[in-house]
Amino acid sequence: MSYDRAEEILPEDLIRAIQQYVSGKSIYIPCREKKSWGSQTKTRQYYQKRNEEIRRKYAGGIAVKFLAEEYSLSEKSIQRILRAGALPIKEMHSDRSVREGGREMDMKTKEEYLQGLRRWLRDTEDEPLEEMASFFEKRLDDYEERMSVWEKSYRLVAQSIPGECRKILDLGCGTGLELDQIWKTNPDVEVTGVDLSRAMLDKLLAKHPDKRFAAVCQDYFDYDPGREQWDAVISFESLHHFLPERKRELYQKIYHSVKVGGVFILGDYIACCDEEEELLRDVYLRRRKQSAIPEDRFVHFDIPLTMEHETGLLRSVGFQIENVMDEDAAVIVCRRKEAR
Repeated sequence: MSYDRAEEILPEDLIRAIQQYVSGKSIYIPCREKKSWGSQTKTRQYYQKRNEEIRRKYAGGIAVKFLAEEYSLSEKSIQRILRAGALPIKEMHSDRSVREGGREMDMKTKEEYLQGLRRWLRDTEDEPLEEMASFFEKRLDDYEERMSVWEKSYRLVAQSIPGECRKILDLGCGTGLELDQIWKTNPDVEVTGVDLSRAMLDKLLAKHPDKRFAAVCQDYFDYDPGREQWDAVISFESLHHFLPERKRELYQKIYHSVKVGGVFILGDYIACCDEEEELLRDVYLRRRKQSAIPEDRFVHFDIPLTMEHETGLLRSVGFQIENVMDEDAAVIVCRRKEAR
C-alpha cells in the first residue's frame, strides 16, 4: 500500500497533535463519506460499457481468443465477463428452446442476448455510423485474423461449389477468405470479385497473383452481372448490411446471371428471431434519419433477417433452396432450376 508523508499534506500543528497519540507509525485516515467505486472518475461506466461490448461481440461470433487480444485481457478475464453477463461460453441447450434463424437457443439465453443487444445499442447511440468501405479499410491490418472465426463456414462455401464449376462471381469479396478455401480445391476456377474497397481488393490480388481473378471496385448493386454468365455466385458476410427491398432486387439480378443449373451460395449473419431483426432495423432507420445520411450512401450497421425471411426472399425470385448449413455463419445453397 502506498502512503503520503504527513509533513507534505498536513499543517505542522496538526502533526504535533497527532504525535501525542501515535509517533513513527503509518496510520489510515478514512474518507469523510464513502463514495461508490468509480463514481467520480466514471471508471465504472467505462467498464460497464466495455463489458457489454465484449458480450455483444462474443454473441455475434467473435471468439474469446480474439476478444482477449483486442482488449488486452487474458482469456480467463474474458470468460469471467461473459459469465457475469450470463452468456454461455459453450453452446448450452435446455428443454425449453426455440429454433429460429437456423439456430437453437434456449429461451433464457435468447432473452439475455436481446437485453444485452438493447444495452449495447443504447451505449453506442451517439457513435457516428461509419461509411462502409472506410469501416473495413481502417481494420484492414487485422481483418483476416478477426474474420478467421468463420473458418468452418468458409470451408462449407468451398465444399458447396459444384465440381464442374468454371466461373464464379463473388459479391463483397473483401480480401478473399472464402476464395482461399475455394482455390485450394479448384485452383483453376475463374473468379470475378466485386467490392467497394480498393485496399481489400489489392490485398486479395497480392495473396493470389497467380490466380484467374478479375477485381472490380464497385458497388455490387450497380454492377451488371450479365445473364446466364456464372456457374456460381457467392457472397459471404456482406448482405446483412442492407434492407430486404434492396436485397430482393439484387437477388433477382443474381438469379438471371446464374446459368440454368447454377448455384447462389449465401453465407451470412442470420437474426435469431423476429425481435432481433425488427430491433436492429428500427435503430438503423432512425439513426440514418437523425444523421441525414443519403439513401445511396452505405454505412456499416448490421440489419440481418431471420432464416425464414432470408429464404423467403430467395424463393420469391425463383431460387430453390437446396441446403441450409448452420455453422459459425449460416450457409444457404440455392439453385436456379430453369429459365424464367
